[in-house]
Amino acid sequence: MAKLYGINVISVVRRVKQAHLLESLGATAVIDLSAERATIMQRIMEITGNKGVNGIIDNVGGPVTGELIRCIDFGGKLIINGGMSAEKYSLHNFDILLNGLQIEPHVYRYFFTPPLPEDITMLKEIAEMSAGFVSTVSGKHALGDFKTAIGESVRFPEKGKHIFCM
Repeated sequence: MAKLYGINVISVVRRVKQAHLLESLGATAVIDLSAERATIMQRIMEITGNKGVNGIIDNVGGPVTGELIRCIDFGGKLIINGGMSAEKYSLHNFDILLNGLQIEPHVYRYFFTPPLPEDITMLKEIAEMSAGFVSTVSGKHALGDFKTAIGESVRFPEKGKHIFCM
């Protein structure tokens, strides 16, 4: 979706077998943490011409998030919508203050309340833009089986997504 709006995207992944797939979906560049010899900051500064990134969408958390925050341009925004990593990271106050960093949690509000009538147009647009996206499903789980689903996602992310059946 970002590509449709002229936004450059750097995808940071733990392991990637087919970087060209991510690029075909709109990523400007792909950083594979398993193969990278440079630090994340070195790669991002190389990709952005030493400008850094304007925003970060964090789906996983963990130490990589701390490294990405140190690559943000002044006034950038961090949106946190995931917490798959149990690892913590630390920041100095200046990592936030001197970068004018905005941190915003994103909770999918439709889990709690149904869409409002004014949301329908936007949701249809998102559905149309993502219609061609394909993801491998590695497992289907009852809600009570969340520990297995999360454990499998963490241990074997390359096998695909785990979904819950309700």
